[in-house]
Amino acid sequence: MTSKKIYCAGALFVALIAWFFHGTHAPQRAAADADIAAVAPRNVEQPRSTDHGSLAWLDARFGQADATSAPPQPAHIHARQKKMESLGYGSPPEYYEMDLKTLKKLAKLHDGDAMLQLAEQYYNEANIIYSDPEFPKNGDPKSIAKQYLTDAFGAGFSRAASVLAKHSFDENDLVEAYAWRLVAEKVGDSDNPVWGGNTNQFANLSPDEIARARKRFDAIWQTSMDTHESQRAFQPAR
Repeated sequence: MTSKKIYCAGALFVALIAWFFHGTHAPQRAAADADIAAVAPRNVEQPRSTDHGSLAWLDARFGQADATSAPPQPAHIHARQKKMESLGYGSPPEYYEMDLKTLKKLAKLHDGDAMLQLAEQYYNEANIIYSDPEFPKNGDPKSIAKQYLTDAFGAGFSRAASVLAKHSFDENDLVEAYAWRLVAEKVGDSDNPVWGGNTNQFANLSPDEIARARKRFDAIWQTSMDTHESQRAFQPAR
């Protein structure tokens, strides 16, 4: 056999051996490739959504920025200040510029001016401040406002009684309104601009309504005195 034939036969033998081993190990190689693909990092964009709940993983990974209470806008400050001062329960100028967070902190320290500002904003400006992080997410803003007014009265702000009476009257809760009217009379602050000169709001109350209002007045007065001091020096209207 010539050397050329021997060379060709050897090459054919090597090719057959290579083909055999390739076919034998192909499944293992495919499995290995699949394992590598499974653990390899993938550059795949996360699905996007307008639902903020689906972005919770971002907050968990990077942390959520602290929400801050926004300062009131100048136009809102001016309107609130003008109204409150015209009705005789204004606050020192700096209180109108405080954000809700600051006012809440002061209210917890029994600051009556802060209570009045919170009450006014919760009752009349809820549509303006509803997006503020400090705005109450639970409960009725008007009910919270009336509680702040009640606390302000207990802190010595006599005009708060008339404001509460007027709010209750506007909500057609005549018994509650008359009870607070009696409280205002008790502290000598029944004749004021809150009522706009109208002094006959309760002329048509029934004897039963008057009796219930007087009972409610007794409860308000006793609670105010027990909660704070037995002898309260009420502040004159500003």
